[in-house]
Amino acid sequence: MRLWRTAGVLLLFASVLTNVLLIARGAGRRAPAEMPQEQTRALAQLVTERKRSAVLSEQILELEARAAAPRPSGPSAPPEEVRGSFYRFRRSIPLVGDDTSYSTPESYLVISEATLDLFRASVRRAKDSAGYGECLRELFDAVLEDGTLKLGGEQSKELRRILDDYREGLVGASSDSVPERNVRDLETETSVMARARTMLDEEQYRRMRNVLNTLGLCIQPMQVYGLHFEFNEDSLASAWMESYRLDETQKPAALAAARGFADALREVELQYRGREDNQGSGTPESYESRLRSQRAQLSALRVLESVMTPEQKRRLNSQVLVEFNVSSPSRTEK
Repeated sequence: MRLWRTAGVLLLFASVLTNVLLIARGAGRRAPAEMPQEQTRALAQLVTERKRSAVLSEQILELEARAAAPRPSGPSAPPEEVRGSFYRFRRSIPLVGDDTSYSTPESYLVISEATLDLFRASVRRAKDSAGYGECLRELFDAVLEDGTLKLGGEQSKELRRILDDYREGLVGASSDSVPERNVRDLETETSVMARARTMLDEEQYRRMRNVLNTLGLCIQPMQVYGLHFEFNEDSLASAWMESYRLDETQKPAALAAARGFADALREVELQYRGREDNQGSGTPESYESRLRSQRAQLSALRVLESVMTPEQKRRLNSQVLVEFNVSSPSRTEK
C-alpha cells in the first residue's frame, strides 16, 4: 500500500514539475523577431506535456485500482495507513506556509499525501461524485479547524456555509465534458471567493486561499501558458490540430476558432492592462479575467467541435483547459 501511495506521489510530483516548467517557460517575454519560432516550439512542447499529464492520470488510476484489489489475509495494515483523508488534511494544513516544513522529507510527504487524496478524488469525481463530496467535506472541516485562520464564532459559522456551498457547487458540476467542468468549477470558485473575501480580513483570506491552493483545490487548470500580445494564431491552431489529431481538411475551422479565441484574449488583456488589481491571485479582477478567457476558449473549442469526428470529440472532452495569459507589449513595441 505504501509503495503504491509513494508511486502515486512521485507521479503527481512529475506532473506538477512539468506544469511549473511550462509556466516558467511561458512567463518570459521575447523580442518580436523571435516570437513566431519560439512560440511554435513552445506550443509543440505544450502538446507534449499535455500528453504526459494524461498518461500520468491513467497511471494513477491504475495504481488506485491495484490498491483497491482484495488483499491476502494476514496482519492488518498499520494504523497510519487506514486513517482517513481528514487526518491527513488536519496534519498538513498547519505545515502550509511554513517554509521550513518543505525542507524535511517527512513534512513534505505529509503535504503531498493530502494533495494526492484530493487529486485522486478529483480524478474519479465523474464516476464517484459522492466520494468527491466526502473528500471535500473532510478538507473543509480541516480548514475550519486551522488555528492560523483565527476565526471568530460568527465568522466560523458563515465560512462553513460558504464552504458547504463550494462543495455542493463542485460536486454538482460533474460532467462528461472536462472543459465544461473546468469552466463551471472556476465559476463556482469565483462566486465563493467573492463571498469569503467580504467576511474575512485580508490576512485570513490570503491564508485560506494559500491552504486551498497548496492542497490543489483552487487554480483549476493544470497548465498555464503565457502568450505575447502579438502571438501568431496559426501556432495555436497547429497546437490544437496536434492535440486533437485533426487532419488538413479541418485546418480552416481550427484557424477560425483560434482567431476568435485570440481576439477575445487580447480584448481581456486590453481591459485589464496595467491594473494592479488584476496582478494578484485571488482578486475579483483576476478571477473575472480568468473566467472570461476560459469561457472564450470553451466557445472556440465548441466551434471546432462541430467539424470533429466522434474520436476527436472524445479527446477534446477528456482534456483539461489550458489557461492562456497574454502579456502586454513593452513600451518599445508600442
